[in-house]
Amino acid sequence: MFYYKENTYAVKWDNRSLNADAFIHFDIDSNGIATHFKMEAISPLTDFSFDFQDLDFAKDLD
Repeated sequence: MFYYKENTYAVKWDNRSLNADAFIHFDIDSNGIATHFKMEAISPLTDFSFDFQDLDFAKDLD
């Protein structure tokens, strides 16, 4: 994972044949803690079956 800009990082998979690099966008609370993130494919040519747009990660606050 590499810093891209603001609260966004780029994931570049070791297996380059996947052609599935993605952005991770973090939501940061007022204390600077990441509470949530979503992913999206970097390239519009990434196969839709990776379903990055359907992943929705949230920190368990319990």
